[in-house]
Amino acid sequence: MDNIFISPASESLFYDSGSIWPDEITKSQELKSMIVHRLRLVDNLDYLLNLLAGPGLSLGRLMGGFDYELDRIVMLYNDLSVFICESEVNRRLILYLPFEIIPELGIVGANSFKEAVTSFQIVYLEAWFKLLFKSEFRANFSNGDIWEEELGRGKSEMICKAAHLIPMLLQKRLVSLVQINDLLSEVSSPRLKGSIIEALKAAAELGIISDHQSESLTLSDLNYLLVDNQKDLFLLMAEAVEMCLKNKEDIVKRWSQILPSRIVWEEEFNRQDIIKKYAAVISNSLISNSLSPAVFAKQIKNISDLYSILLAIYSLQLTVEKLDRYKQARASLIADDFKFWLLRMQQTDSIEIKKAIESTILRWFNADIINTSYLLAFDLRPINLDGVVSGDKICSPLEIEELNNSITLIQKSPELSAYFYPVVLIYGSRVKGYGSKYADIDLAVFVRPEIDYNRQGEEVTSMLKQVFKQEKIEGKVLQFWLADDDNHLAVKDIDGNHRFVAKNFYAHVLFDGAWFGSVDAIKELHAKLLGPYLFFKDLEFMEICLRELERYNLQYRLLHKGYANFFPEQGGLNTKLIDADSVFYDRGYRCLASKIFIKKIFLPKLSI
Repeated sequence: MDNIFISPASESLFYDSGSIWPDEITKSQELKSMIVHRLRLVDNLDYLLNLLAGPGLSLGRLMGGFDYELDRIVMLYNDLSVFICESEVNRRLILYLPFEIIPELGIVGANSFKEAVTSFQIVYLEAWFKLLFKSEFRANFSNGDIWEEELGRGKSEMICKAAHLIPMLLQKRLVSLVQINDLLSEVSSPRLKGSIIEALKAAAELGIISDHQSESLTLSDLNYLLVDNQKDLFLLMAEAVEMCLKNKEDIVKRWSQILPSRIVWEEEFNRQDIIKKYAAVISNSLISNSLSPAVFAKQIKNISDLYSILLAIYSLQLTVEKLDRYKQARASLIADDFKFWLLRMQQTDSIEIKKAIESTILRWFNADIINTSYLLAFDLRPINLDGVVSGDKICSPLEIEELNNSITLIQKSPELSAYFYPVVLIYGSRVKGYGSKYADIDLAVFVRPEIDYNRQGEEVTSMLKQVFKQEKIEGKVLQFWLADDDNHLAVKDIDGNHRFVAKNFYAHVLFDGAWFGSVDAIKELHAKLLGPYLFFKDLEFMEICLRELERYNLQYRLLHKGYANFFPEQGGLNTKLIDADSVFYDRGYRCLASKIFIKKIFLPKLSI
């Protein structure tokens, strides 16, 4: 009973050799054509982004040179136009496309290029106008803090995110200020009006248009502080610790009676803001030589409390990254000087400290500040967020052994086999490529159609707690309750909100999770459960599934929990408005998000 790893369905659709999916899918010429188009689109997008990666490069300047393949760039814009027009979901790609590839009005170039970009501009603006009237959670594009059902969905602010593209559209001259003002006077939605006004204020702050601001934003006084000796540094660090402790006390008072489950999130979220604000002061002092690295090293040598250690780590992270922009040698020197202190801190028992160090080292590595040997000293490996998923990247050998024991237990027990398929889905950050090795394992199982939730729901949960006792799982397993549906399987939509019971639209788990277990069971579930998702005629349901894929791949997971932990800033919008202080506008995030969108937000509607 050998158990095996199988890559997520979203990958195996592209690269499957024919061993997992049924023939009706793998041999579909319709599917093959879609895949060829998407892979070509990603390849050519990557090509253009690499051409524009250098400082000061723009699409206009590129067209004035000679060192590029014009046919590939023309093909890219033609393919993007086709892709965006294919479906309402594909239209959403414009929210993520890197700004440098959006051609400005009147850009010069060969006739084939001008024809391709003109068509693209028309398609882009049509898609943008339609998306203007879509409302979304602001938190999806900023901090991810969407309130729990118990607190009411209305507590989370809604915006029209497409309106926040207005500064870029004005800069590219794809729309005019007169057109935006006309739009503002014509729309009736207060939400859309508010989003447009916010975008115009951002455009003014960015210098794209003249001043339309009704208020000015000032930076915290902390940004101008500098420390120059160990006493000042000690007082600053003590103040930061005091603020963190007060934050924790306030959070407990506020949430303990309302919703205790929010305490950890709120405390960590607010604490990060506090620590990073103080870390900016320390890093500015180190960069300006107001504070010497020797004094800083002496101060942190014997610190032991959590908040001080985190503050020191983030101060180093910021210092090295800021220096790397103009003094690479000094940045590398400081990274080397504090290497052994970081290694010592990595040996502490605190998972938060381990995660902070992991984030720092990987950000430095991805900025080419440190080399592979430095990375390996911390037992880390490169992060590839859009790479192919494999079992050894998801779990350690010990974790694989423990999962194998759990699956084997199901296979060998007649009672457990009557309830569960001998297979699990591993999903979440581990599979997406940025999951810390200290992170919990997000796991899903499949409950057989014969089992009734109303009679046996509690029994199933109890069994899972016994089968999956692992420290990083602790029985917290997502349950897909299956039903027979005309020779296929379907996910039962259990009434109510049950934290560990999956809904039928959870395509992000079914198609993005990596499979582990019996190969026969995996084949059966691909054929009978996943296959029908590719032949759905219910376009509204398919859109819901695709939006879930987008939310988990690009927003909830990548934007809030993945990208910024491991990648340094590559430049975005210098404004605090339109949520530009999140990584949503960062060039690196947008490059990666666009490629993932094309490859992962994919449920092909195949003909029967």
